[in-house]
Amino acid sequence: MDDKVFISYRREDSAASAGRLYDALVTHLPAEAVFKDVDSIPLGADFKKVIASSISESSIVLAIIGRQFATVCDDDGNRRIFKNDDFVRLELSVALELGKVVVPVMVDGARMPESGDLPEDLRPLVFHNGIRLHHDNWARDIRKLLSEMAEIIEPLSQNKENQFENQEDLVQRKSRPEPDRKPTSPARFSLRQRIKERKVPLLVLSAVTVFMLTIIITAAITEQIYTPEKLEPEGGPLVIARHEDGDMFDPTEGRGYKTVEIGDQTWMAENLAVIQFNDGTDIPNITDEDDWFDREAPAYCWYNNDVRPLSISYGALYNGYTVASGALCPAGWHVPETGEWQELFDFLGGREQAARKLKEAGEDRWLYTNVDTKNETGFTATPGGGRVDFDGFSERGRYGAWWTSTPVAADRMNVVFMSDDSDEVKIEESSKDTGYSVRCIKDSAF
Repeated sequence: MDDKVFISYRREDSAASAGRLYDALVTHLPAEAVFKDVDSIPLGADFKKVIASSISESSIVLAIIGRQFATVCDDDGNRRIFKNDDFVRLELSVALELGKVVVPVMVDGARMPESGDLPEDLRPLVFHNGIRLHHDNWARDIRKLLSEMAEIIEPLSQNKENQFENQEDLVQRKSRPEPDRKPTSPARFSLRQRIKERKVPLLVLSAVTVFMLTIIITAAITEQIYTPEKLEPEGGPLVIARHEDGDMFDPTEGRGYKTVEIGDQTWMAENLAVIQFNDGTDIPNITDEDDWFDREAPAYCWYNNDVRPLSISYGALYNGYTVASGALCPAGWHVPETGEWQELFDFLGGREQAARKLKEAGEDRWLYTNVDTKNETGFTATPGGGRVDFDGFSERGRYGAWWTSTPVAADRMNVVFMSDDSDEVKIEESSKDTGYSVRCIKDSAF
Protein backbone atom coordinates (compact mmCIF):
# COMPACT_ATOMS: atom_id res chain seq x y z
CA MET A 1 0.00 0.00 0.00
CA ASP A 2 1.16 3.54 -0.75
CA ASP A 3 2.36 5.81 2.01
CA LYS A 4 -0.13 8.59 2.53
CA VAL A 5 -0.42 11.82 4.48
CA PHE A 6 -3.64 12.83 6.24
CA ILE A 7 -4.27 16.53 6.98
CA SER A 8 -6.56 17.02 9.99
CA TYR A 9 -7.82 20.55 10.55
CA ARG A 10 -10.77 22.55 11.74
CA ARG A 11 -12.27 24.71 9.01
CA GLU A 12 -13.17 27.58 11.35
CA ASP A 13 -9.67 27.57 12.78
CA SER A 14 -7.13 26.89 10.05
CA ALA A 15 -8.78 26.28 6.66
CA ALA A 16 -6.52 28.71 4.81
CA SER A 17 -3.29 27.27 6.21
CA ALA A 18 -4.49 23.70 5.60
CA GLY A 19 -5.27 24.55 1.98
CA ARG A 20 -1.90 26.18 1.53
CA LEU A 21 -0.15 23.18 3.08
CA TYR A 22 -2.06 20.81 0.79
CA ASP A 23 -1.04 22.79 -2.29
CA ALA A 24 2.59 22.64 -1.18
CA LEU A 25 2.51 18.89 -0.51
CA VAL A 26 0.97 17.92 -3.85
CA THR A 27 3.79 19.64 -5.72
CA HIS A 28 6.12 17.04 -4.19
CA LEU A 29 3.82 14.01 -3.85
CA PRO A 30 1.08 12.40 -5.94
CA ALA A 31 -2.24 14.08 -5.25
CA GLU A 32 -3.80 10.75 -4.24
CA ALA A 33 -1.20 10.43 -1.47
CA VAL A 34 -2.42 13.54 0.38
CA PHE A 35 -5.87 13.56 1.98
CA LYS A 36 -7.68 16.79 2.91
CA ASP A 37 -11.48 16.46 3.24
CA VAL A 38 -13.44 17.95 0.34
CA ASP A 39 -10.42 18.08 -1.94
CA SER A 40 -10.00 14.32 -1.66
CA ILE A 41 -13.53 12.92 -1.17
CA PRO A 42 -15.36 11.81 -4.37
CA LEU A 43 -18.78 13.33 -4.96
CA GLY A 44 -21.53 11.29 -3.32
CA ALA A 45 -19.17 9.32 -1.07
CA ASP A 46 -19.84 8.84 2.66
CA PHE A 47 -17.18 11.17 4.04
CA LYS A 48 -17.17 9.45 7.46
CA LYS A 49 -16.15 6.19 5.82
CA VAL A 50 -13.63 7.85 3.55
CA ILE A 51 -11.97 9.68 6.46
CA ALA A 52 -11.78 6.48 8.53
CA SER A 53 -10.27 4.54 5.65
CA SER A 54 -7.81 7.32 4.83
CA ILE A 55 -6.49 7.49 8.39
CA SER A 56 -5.96 3.74 8.47
CA GLU A 57 -4.03 3.93 5.19
CA SER A 58 -1.88 6.89 6.21
CA SER A 59 1.55 6.78 7.77
CA ILE A 60 1.50 10.39 8.95
CA VAL A 61 -1.32 12.56 10.28
CA LEU A 62 -0.67 16.30 10.28
CA ALA A 63 -2.75 17.93 13.01
CA ILE A 64 -3.16 21.58 12.02
CA ILE A 65 -3.45 23.72 15.14
CA GLY A 66 -4.55 27.34 14.83
CA ARG A 67 -5.36 29.80 17.56
CA GLN A 68 -8.92 28.49 17.98
CA PHE A 69 -8.17 24.77 17.69
CA ALA A 70 -9.45 23.94 21.18
CA THR A 71 -11.86 26.82 21.71
CA VAL A 72 -14.27 26.77 18.75
CA CYS A 73 -17.83 26.33 20.09
CA ASP A 74 -21.09 25.04 18.64
CA ASP A 75 -24.30 27.06 18.50
CA ASP A 76 -25.02 26.20 22.14
CA GLY A 77 -21.69 27.53 23.35
CA ASN A 78 -20.13 24.07 23.95
CA ARG A 79 -16.51 23.55 22.95
CA ARG A 80 -16.56 21.25 19.97
CA ILE A 81 -13.30 19.48 20.79
CA PHE A 82 -15.08 17.86 23.78
CA LYS A 83 -18.02 16.55 21.74
CA ASN A 84 -17.98 12.85 20.85
CA ASP A 85 -19.12 13.54 17.28
CA ASP A 86 -16.54 16.25 16.58
CA PHE A 87 -14.67 15.14 13.47
CA VAL A 88 -11.35 16.67 14.44
CA ARG A 89 -11.48 14.80 17.73
CA LEU A 90 -12.45 11.55 15.99
CA GLU A 91 -9.71 11.88 13.38
CA LEU A 92 -6.97 12.50 15.92
CA SER A 93 -8.16 9.96 18.50
CA VAL A 94 -8.25 7.22 15.83
CA ALA A 95 -4.78 8.22 14.62
CA LEU A 96 -3.35 8.20 18.15
CA GLU A 97 -4.83 4.80 18.99
CA LEU A 98 -3.56 3.37 15.71
CA GLY A 99 -0.07 4.47 16.63
CA LYS A 100 0.23 6.75 13.64
CA VAL A 101 2.87 9.42 13.56
CA VAL A 102 0.77 12.44 14.53
CA VAL A 103 2.61 15.71 13.95
CA PRO A 104 1.17 18.89 15.49
CA VAL A 105 1.54 21.70 12.95
CA MET A 106 1.12 25.12 14.58
CA VAL A 107 -0.01 27.90 12.23
CA ASP A 108 -0.94 31.57 12.51
CA GLY A 109 1.16 32.02 15.64
CA ALA A 110 -0.72 29.33 17.60
CA ARG A 111 0.80 27.38 20.46
CA MET A 112 0.24 23.80 21.55
CA PRO A 113 -2.90 23.63 23.73
CA GLU A 114 -2.50 22.77 27.40
CA SER A 115 -3.39 19.21 28.36
CA GLY A 116 -6.36 20.43 30.39
CA ASP A 117 -7.80 22.15 27.31
CA LEU A 118 -8.21 18.81 25.52
CA PRO A 119 -10.41 15.74 26.11
CA GLU A 120 -8.63 12.78 27.68
CA ASP A 121 -8.23 10.82 24.45
CA LEU A 122 -6.38 13.75 22.81
CA ARG A 123 -4.10 14.66 25.71
CA PRO A 124 -1.21 12.51 24.40
CA LEU A 125 -1.03 15.00 21.52
CA VAL A 126 0.70 17.58 23.72
CA PHE A 127 3.72 15.27 24.05
CA HIS A 128 4.19 14.93 20.29
CA ASN A 129 7.00 16.96 18.79
CA GLY A 130 5.58 19.45 16.30
CA ILE A 131 6.54 22.15 13.82
CA ARG A 132 5.55 25.78 13.29
CA LEU A 133 4.70 27.14 9.86
CA HIS A 134 5.15 30.88 9.31
CA HIS A 135 3.68 32.76 6.35
CA ASP A 136 6.86 34.65 5.57
CA ASN A 137 9.08 31.55 5.83
CA TRP A 138 6.48 29.19 4.42
CA ALA A 139 8.57 27.46 1.76
CA ARG A 140 11.52 27.01 4.12
CA ASP A 141 9.27 25.55 6.84
CA ILE A 142 7.57 23.25 4.31
CA ARG A 143 10.92 21.89 3.14
CA LYS A 144 11.85 21.19 6.75
CA LEU A 145 8.55 19.39 7.29
CA LEU A 146 8.98 17.32 4.13
CA SER A 147 12.51 16.41 5.10
CA GLU A 148 11.33 15.15 8.49
CA MET A 149 8.46 13.26 6.86
CA ALA A 150 10.89 11.53 4.53
CA GLU A 151 12.75 10.17 7.53
CA ILE A 152 9.50 8.79 8.93
CA ILE A 153 7.55 7.37 6.02
CA GLU A 154 10.06 4.99 4.49
CA PRO A 155 10.74 2.93 7.66
CA LEU A 156 7.01 2.81 8.37
CA SER A 157 6.18 1.61 4.88
CA GLN A 158 8.11 -1.62 5.54
CA ASN A 159 5.69 -2.58 8.34
CA LYS A 160 2.41 -1.31 6.94
CA GLU A 161 1.03 -4.68 5.77
CA ASN A 162 1.49 -6.26 9.21
CA GLN A 163 -0.23 -3.35 10.94
CA PHE A 164 -3.23 -2.99 8.66
CA GLU A 165 -5.44 -5.80 9.94
CA ASN A 166 -5.40 -4.41 13.49
CA GLN A 167 -5.98 -0.92 12.16
CA GLU A 168 -9.22 -2.00 10.46
CA ASP A 169 -10.48 -3.47 13.72
CA LEU A 170 -9.83 -0.24 15.60
CA VAL A 171 -11.60 1.86 13.00
CA GLN A 172 -14.66 -0.41 13.31
CA ARG A 173 -14.62 0.01 17.11
CA LYS A 174 -14.73 3.77 16.58
CA SER A 175 -17.96 3.26 14.57
CA ARG A 176 -16.36 4.52 11.41
CA PRO A 177 -17.01 1.82 8.80
CA GLU A 178 -14.57 1.12 5.99
CA PRO A 179 -15.80 1.75 2.41
CA ASP A 180 -15.11 -0.48 -0.57
CA ARG A 181 -11.53 0.06 -1.62
CA LYS A 182 -10.52 1.07 -5.08
CA PRO A 183 -7.56 -0.77 -6.57
CA THR A 184 -4.34 0.88 -5.49
CA SER A 185 -1.88 2.05 -8.07
CA PRO A 186 1.11 -0.26 -8.60
CA ALA A 187 3.35 2.79 -8.80
CA ARG A 188 5.00 3.60 -5.47
CA PHE A 189 6.80 6.78 -4.63
CA SER A 190 9.89 7.59 -2.64
CA LEU A 191 9.20 10.73 -0.63
CA ARG A 192 12.88 11.17 0.20
CA GLN A 193 13.83 10.97 -3.48
CA ARG A 194 11.15 13.42 -4.59
CA ILE A 195 12.21 15.98 -1.98
CA LYS A 196 15.89 15.60 -2.78
CA GLU A 197 15.41 15.89 -6.53
CA ARG A 198 12.56 18.43 -6.20
CA LYS A 199 10.63 16.66 -8.94
CA VAL A 200 7.02 17.60 -9.54
CA PRO A 201 4.87 14.73 -10.90
CA LEU A 202 3.56 15.38 -14.43
CA LEU A 203 -0.04 16.62 -14.47
CA VAL A 204 -0.26 16.81 -10.67
CA LEU A 205 -1.66 20.33 -10.47
CA SER A 206 -2.87 22.20 -7.41
CA ALA A 207 -6.08 24.20 -7.55
CA VAL A 208 -4.02 27.39 -7.72
CA THR A 209 -2.04 26.10 -10.72
CA VAL A 210 -5.20 25.15 -12.60
CA PHE A 211 -6.71 28.57 -11.83
CA MET A 212 -3.64 30.44 -13.05
CA LEU A 213 -3.36 28.34 -16.22
CA THR A 214 -7.00 29.09 -16.98
CA ILE A 215 -6.36 32.83 -16.62
CA ILE A 216 -3.23 32.72 -18.79
CA ILE A 217 -4.85 30.67 -21.57
CA THR A 218 -7.98 32.83 -21.58
CA ALA A 219 -5.94 36.03 -21.69
CA ALA A 220 -3.80 34.72 -24.53
CA ILE A 221 -6.90 33.93 -26.57
CA THR A 222 -8.92 37.07 -25.90
CA GLU A 223 -6.29 39.80 -25.89
CA GLN A 224 -2.97 40.63 -27.42
CA ILE A 225 0.22 39.99 -25.47
CA TYR A 226 1.53 43.26 -24.06
CA THR A 227 5.14 44.28 -23.67
CA PRO A 228 6.47 46.73 -21.09
CA GLU A 229 6.96 49.27 -23.87
CA LYS A 230 3.30 48.99 -24.91
CA LEU A 231 2.22 49.47 -21.32
CA GLU A 232 4.06 52.77 -21.07
CA PRO A 233 2.86 54.90 -23.99
CA GLU A 234 3.93 58.50 -24.41
CA GLY A 235 2.60 60.53 -21.52
CA GLY A 236 3.09 57.93 -18.80
CA PRO A 237 2.33 54.33 -17.79
CA LEU A 238 -0.99 52.59 -18.33
CA VAL A 239 -3.87 54.13 -16.35
CA ILE A 240 -5.53 51.25 -14.53
CA ALA A 241 -8.38 53.24 -12.98
CA ARG A 242 -8.96 56.71 -14.34
CA HIS A 243 -9.36 59.54 -11.90
CA GLU A 244 -12.93 60.43 -11.03
CA ASP A 245 -14.33 63.08 -8.68
CA GLY A 246 -13.52 62.11 -5.12
CA ASP A 247 -10.90 59.52 -6.11
CA MET A 248 -7.18 59.73 -5.38
CA PHE A 249 -5.03 60.98 -8.26
CA ASP A 250 -1.31 60.29 -8.50
CA PRO A 251 0.29 63.22 -10.37
CA THR A 252 3.70 61.54 -10.51
CA GLU A 253 2.50 58.80 -12.85
CA GLY A 254 -0.71 60.37 -14.10
CA ARG A 255 -3.06 57.64 -12.92
CA GLY A 256 -6.04 57.53 -10.64
CA TYR A 257 -7.17 55.10 -7.95
CA LYS A 258 -10.61 54.48 -6.56
CA THR A 259 -10.96 55.34 -2.90
CA VAL A 260 -13.40 54.53 -0.12
CA GLU A 261 -14.22 56.13 3.22
CA ILE A 262 -14.63 53.68 6.09
CA GLY A 263 -15.25 55.22 9.47
CA ASP A 264 -12.89 58.15 9.89
CA GLN A 265 -10.39 56.79 7.37
CA THR A 266 -10.02 57.14 3.60
CA TRP A 267 -8.40 54.15 1.85
CA MET A 268 -7.38 53.24 -1.66
CA ALA A 269 -9.90 50.73 -3.02
CA GLU A 270 -7.29 49.12 -5.28
CA ASN A 271 -3.84 47.66 -4.81
CA LEU A 272 -1.05 50.12 -5.55
CA ALA A 273 0.60 49.76 -8.97
CA VAL A 274 3.13 52.62 -9.14
CA ILE A 275 6.59 52.08 -10.58
CA GLN A 276 8.06 55.36 -9.34
CA PHE A 277 8.57 56.93 -5.94
CA ASN A 278 6.56 60.07 -5.26
CA ASP A 279 9.59 62.22 -6.18
CA GLY A 280 9.57 60.80 -9.71
CA THR A 281 12.57 58.45 -9.38
CA ASP A 282 12.12 54.93 -10.70
CA ILE A 283 11.65 51.94 -8.41
CA PRO A 284 13.90 49.14 -9.72
CA ASN A 285 11.92 46.35 -11.40
CA ILE A 286 13.70 43.14 -10.31
CA THR A 287 12.60 40.07 -12.27
CA ASP A 288 15.35 37.57 -11.41
CA GLU A 289 14.53 35.53 -8.29
CA ASP A 290 18.07 35.40 -6.87
CA ASP A 291 18.57 39.12 -7.43
CA TRP A 292 15.25 39.82 -5.71
CA PHE A 293 16.03 37.92 -2.51
CA ASP A 294 19.69 39.00 -2.36
CA ARG A 295 18.67 42.63 -2.58
CA GLU A 296 18.54 44.89 0.49
CA ALA A 297 17.17 47.91 -1.31
CA PRO A 298 13.82 48.97 -2.83
CA ALA A 299 12.33 46.86 -5.64
CA TYR A 300 9.01 45.99 -7.24
CA CYS A 301 7.76 43.32 -9.63
CA TRP A 302 4.57 42.07 -11.26
CA TYR A 303 3.27 38.63 -10.32
CA ASN A 304 5.10 36.02 -12.44
CA ASN A 305 6.76 39.02 -14.15
CA ASP A 306 3.58 39.20 -16.24
CA VAL A 307 2.99 42.72 -17.61
CA ARG A 308 -0.41 42.19 -19.22
CA PRO A 309 -3.30 44.34 -17.95
CA LEU A 310 -4.97 41.35 -16.27
CA SER A 311 -1.91 40.80 -14.10
CA ILE A 312 -1.28 44.47 -13.43
CA SER A 313 -4.88 44.90 -12.25
CA TYR A 314 -3.89 42.95 -9.11
CA GLY A 315 -1.32 45.63 -8.33
CA ALA A 316 2.45 45.41 -8.03
CA LEU A 317 4.41 43.46 -5.42
CA TYR A 318 6.86 45.59 -3.42
CA ASN A 319 9.56 44.49 -1.03
CA GLY A 320 9.70 45.87 2.49
CA TYR A 321 12.63 48.14 1.68
CA THR A 322 10.40 50.02 -0.78
CA VAL A 323 7.75 50.47 1.89
CA ALA A 324 10.31 51.58 4.48
CA SER A 325 11.51 54.36 2.15
CA GLY A 326 8.44 56.39 3.10
CA ALA A 327 8.19 57.65 -0.50
CA LEU A 328 5.97 55.01 -2.08
CA CYS A 329 2.47 56.52 -1.80
CA PRO A 330 1.52 59.80 -3.54
CA ALA A 331 1.77 63.05 -1.57
CA GLY A 332 -0.96 63.29 1.05
CA TRP A 333 -1.10 59.50 1.41
CA HIS A 334 1.05 56.92 3.19
CA VAL A 335 1.45 53.19 3.82
CA PRO A 336 -0.70 52.52 6.91
CA GLU A 337 0.79 51.57 10.24
CA THR A 338 -0.39 48.42 12.02
CA GLY A 339 -2.52 50.56 14.32
CA GLU A 340 -4.32 52.16 11.36
CA TRP A 341 -5.18 48.73 9.96
CA GLN A 342 -6.39 47.70 13.41
CA GLU A 343 -8.60 50.80 13.59
CA LEU A 344 -10.22 49.65 10.35
CA PHE A 345 -10.78 46.12 11.69
CA ASP A 346 -12.19 47.43 14.98
CA PHE A 347 -14.65 49.63 13.11
CA LEU A 348 -15.87 46.52 11.26
CA GLY A 349 -16.34 44.49 14.44
CA GLY A 350 -12.90 42.93 14.89
CA ARG A 351 -10.35 40.95 12.91
CA GLU A 352 -12.34 37.71 13.27
CA GLN A 353 -14.94 38.88 10.75
CA ALA A 354 -13.35 41.85 8.97
CA ALA A 355 -12.13 39.95 5.90
CA ARG A 356 -15.69 39.04 4.92
CA LYS A 357 -16.52 42.75 4.75
CA LEU A 358 -13.32 43.79 2.97
CA LYS A 359 -12.69 41.12 0.33
CA GLU A 360 -13.74 41.55 -3.27
CA ALA A 361 -16.96 39.60 -3.81
CA GLY A 362 -17.34 36.59 -6.11
CA GLU A 363 -14.80 34.04 -7.30
CA ASP A 364 -13.36 35.82 -10.33
CA ARG A 365 -10.23 36.61 -8.33
CA TRP A 366 -10.57 34.78 -5.02
CA LEU A 367 -10.57 31.01 -5.55
CA TYR A 368 -13.16 30.70 -2.83
CA THR A 369 -15.32 33.21 -0.99
CA ASN A 370 -17.89 32.84 1.74
CA VAL A 371 -21.47 33.42 0.54
CA ASP A 372 -21.59 36.35 2.99
CA THR A 373 -18.60 38.02 1.31
CA LYS A 374 -20.25 40.96 -0.45
CA ASN A 375 -17.57 43.65 -0.27
CA GLU A 376 -20.04 45.78 1.66
CA THR A 377 -17.34 48.30 2.55
CA GLY A 378 -16.20 48.83 -1.04
CA PHE A 379 -12.60 48.16 0.07
CA THR A 380 -12.30 45.43 -2.62
CA ALA A 381 -9.39 43.50 -1.08
CA THR A 382 -7.73 41.73 -4.02
CA PRO A 383 -5.74 38.46 -3.59
CA GLY A 384 -2.44 39.47 -5.15
CA GLY A 385 -0.42 36.63 -3.60
CA GLY A 386 3.23 37.28 -2.90
CA ARG A 387 6.87 36.68 -3.81
CA VAL A 388 8.26 34.47 -1.08
CA ASP A 389 11.75 33.09 -0.46
CA PHE A 390 12.21 29.51 -1.77
CA ASP A 391 8.64 29.56 -3.12
CA GLY A 392 8.89 32.32 -5.71
CA PHE A 393 5.59 33.80 -6.83
CA SER A 394 3.06 32.33 -4.48
CA GLU A 395 -0.68 31.70 -4.54
CA ARG A 396 -2.35 34.63 -6.20
CA GLY A 397 -6.05 33.97 -5.78
CA ARG A 398 -5.54 32.16 -2.46
CA TYR A 399 -4.44 35.06 -0.27
CA GLY A 400 -3.89 38.77 -0.21
CA ALA A 401 -1.06 40.32 1.83
CA TRP A 402 -0.50 44.01 2.43
CA TRP A 403 2.51 45.66 4.01
CA THR A 404 2.18 47.87 7.04
CA SER A 405 4.80 50.55 7.65
CA THR A 406 5.43 49.20 11.14
CA PRO A 407 8.90 47.65 11.65
CA VAL A 408 9.34 44.86 14.20
CA ALA A 409 13.08 44.38 13.62
CA ALA A 410 15.78 45.77 11.35
CA ASP A 411 14.81 43.37 8.56
CA ARG A 412 11.16 42.64 9.39
CA MET A 413 7.82 44.44 9.21
CA ASN A 414 4.20 43.62 9.96
CA VAL A 415 1.96 42.34 7.16
CA VAL A 416 -1.83 42.01 6.96
CA PHE A 417 -3.10 38.67 5.57
CA MET A 418 -6.50 37.62 4.22
CA SER A 419 -7.11 34.15 2.79
CA ASP A 420 -9.67 32.80 0.36
CA ASP A 421 -11.64 30.62 2.77
CA SER A 422 -11.49 32.53 6.04
CA ASP A 423 -13.34 35.55 7.39
CA GLU A 424 -10.47 36.42 9.74
CA VAL A 425 -7.70 38.92 9.12
CA LYS A 426 -4.27 38.04 10.47
CA ILE A 427 -1.29 40.28 11.22
CA GLU A 428 2.13 38.64 11.12
CA GLU A 429 5.78 39.55 10.72
CA SER A 430 7.57 39.20 7.40
CA SER A 431 11.08 39.64 6.07
CA LYS A 432 11.70 42.78 4.03
CA ASP A 433 12.93 40.75 1.06
CA THR A 434 9.42 39.38 0.54
CA GLY A 435 7.11 40.88 -2.09
CA TYR A 436 3.58 41.87 -1.09
CA SER A 437 0.82 44.29 -2.11
CA VAL A 438 0.33 47.82 -0.77
CA ARG A 439 -2.74 49.92 0.02
CA CYS A 440 -2.32 53.61 0.81
CA ILE A 441 -4.34 55.53 3.36
CA LYS A 442 -4.99 59.28 3.29
CA ASP A 443 -3.05 61.42 5.73
CA SER A 444 -5.11 62.54 8.69
CA ALA A 445 -6.03 66.22 8.85
CA PHE A 446 -5.28 66.26 12.58
